[in-house]
Amino acid sequence: MRVLIALIAILAAAAQQQPDVETLLKATQTYAEKYLDTVSGVSLDETMVLLDTSGAMRRTPQRLSADLILVRFEDGLIGLRDLYAVDTRKLRERSPRVVDALLKPTQENVDRAQKYVREHAAHLMHNSVVWYTDPVLGVQYALPAHAKKLTYSIEGEKKINGVRTIGLGFKEAEAGPHVLEHVPGNAVSRGRLWVDPDTGAIHTTELWVQSQTDIVRVTVNFAPDKALNWILPSKSSFNLEWREYGNRFNSAVGGSQEKLSFEGNAEYTKATYTKIDLSSR
Repeated sequence: MRVLIALIAILAAAAQQQPDVETLLKATQTYAEKYLDTVSGVSLDETMVLLDTSGAMRRTPQRLSADLILVRFEDGLIGLRDLYAVDTRKLRERSPRVVDALLKPTQENVDRAQKYVREHAAHLMHNSVVWYTDPVLGVQYALPAHAKKLTYSIEGEKKINGVRTIGLGFKEAEAGPHVLEHVPGNAVSRGRLWVDPDTGAIHTTELWVQSQTDIVRVTVNFAPDKALNWILPSKSSFNLEWREYGNRFNSAVGGSQEKLSFEGNAEYTKATYTKIDLSSR
């Protein structure tokens, strides 16, 4: 009997062994590729609390409300944020105008959707907030298209959403190429994806970015949505610091100072889905 119990214990321990990097990466990549198409068209109600922590002056946090629409553009997934209120002040009549524009994805309608996104972007205070608080940004690091830019490692395990997850660490070389090539200042990324090894599903993303202008820390938690039955962003937290680098990288959103810093968090609720396919444009 003791031998049998010991054998069962050994088999149970073996079943919980961490997968190798290649196996976990392949499962994560397969999941991420499918995820782009699956969730393109999901709308979330985003509530962000944003605090400017620059300097010694104590400021009041802003509560920003927005429609956030997840959309697949070419080989990536982005969150289009359409602000509709700041604290209790209404910025626009609320309607799903980005979704409505993208239902017929002509170039004119895509341009119109992007115009809506830019309309109230100044309330986000700075480009660093715009660039780094997209809750699906971390998913890009799981896509096969970026695999050659990154080195991966296994970094522990923990239970998230009642599921055993494994940490899939990633890191870019200083010289590049880089995933965030659209961000100025040679933005070098590292971080961790917390992944269900059985399905490849991503339950948390942790992203750290450092460039000539930015120091960034962002964590996004995903959770199963009961209505849509998909794992979607549920909450995030971030710390951002921007420093002026010569005169080359002045902010296009908000004012330009020698040093700015921000912290905040966001929650994502009330998920709905309208199929959006931009591949035909």
